[in-house]
Amino acid sequence: HPVFGTIIQGMDVVDQIGKVSTNSEDKPLEDVTLIKAMLID
Repeated sequence: HPVFGTIIQGMDVVDQIGKVSTNSEDKPLEDVTLIKAMLID
């Protein structure tokens, strides 16, 4: 899925998400859930 935006805080969380192990289809082996996201205009 394409994502458009800028991370202004929490890059450490993004790095942790990127380290989640995946299967051969690149699907995470454990669920990754975003609890909160904000639109700043």
